[in-house]
Amino acid sequence: MVRNYPASAAEVARDDYPFKPGIVEALRRFKAKKTFRENDRVRFGAMRDLVAELAGAEGIRCPALTCGELWDGGHSFASHYIPAEHRIVMVGKLSIITLLHEFAHALGMDERGAVAWSVSLFRRVYPRQYARLAPDGHCLVENRPPRIPRGA
Repeated sequence: MVRNYPASAAEVARDDYPFKPGIVEALRRFKAKKTFRENDRVRFGAMRDLVAELAGAEGIRCPALTCGELWDGGHSFASHYIPAEHRIVMVGKLSIITLLHEFAHALGMDERGAVAWSVSLFRRVYPRQYARLAPDGHCLVENRPPRIPRGA
């Protein structure tokens, strides 16, 4: 299967990405909650609310959002969307960019489209945080070393 990943997130990110009405506003409301300062349970609940708002704005059935194993720091690369179950699974880190990427798959986008949609939306709403991220192939990562998984 051809995955169609872009060489970098910057290659496909657009300031003028044509989001449907309500999408940017939904992420702005999520940002205003400042859940990055909260525990995983609170953050995950806010992410569920965001997914519901995004689904409503896009006019699709809301995908289920579940968690696999979470750990402090590190990455969220094992997160995924399961089309047959219309379910997003967050694994590793509760990352908003990853959540947006997997939601884009729920919209039917391939890898290139999901990177473009998620990174363009994140950059529009979180410009300062976006500027602090480093490229890692088609992904964006924090510029700090990974931490040891919880319970390891």
